[in-house]
Amino acid sequence: MGKYNKFASVWFGELNDLVFSKISTHIVGVALDDHVLWDLFDQIQFYVALIDRLTGIIFVSYTIANGHEELKKHTVISYNYGNTFLPVKYKTENGMCEIVKYCLNQHECELFIPPNKNRLATSIKTAKNNPLVMVAKCILIKHGNESLPRSMISTDGGYSWGQVH
Repeated sequence: MGKYNKFASVWFGELNDLVFSKISTHIVGVALDDHVLWDLFDQIQFYVALIDRLTGIIFVSYTIANGHEELKKHTVISYNYGNTFLPVKYKTENGMCEIVKYCLNQHECELFIPPNKNRLATSIKTAKNNPLVMVAKCILIKHGNESLPRSMISTDGGYSWGQVH
């Protein structure tokens, strides 16, 4: 990750050709070098995890803060080396808890996989027999209210997460 005007940027590259692409804009949805962001936020912090056994999968958890107040926590996943990102979903018994975007921090339901000692890769564990099955401590954020971290499981390669019973 690189720093640019108080904001971290995420770059992805392959060792074969040493060509790097800035993928931060794909994650947050806006260009992080925009001067308007400097007035709105003090810090954007990214935590990245590559799943070695599943080529092309990248998890990114990020926090957006203004002063000492965290305005947003979110986790996204890419299945195509960071070209596009999808928010991870919380799976209930009745289906998916849908995300409704009004502005940066008002969503119906969000899932955040917090980093373990500033490393996201140690937060997500894959099953030995089936790497599509993953377990992680997750924080559920409903209507802006955070739950305590709880163990959740994904059986579809990290896209949807449900409670461990």
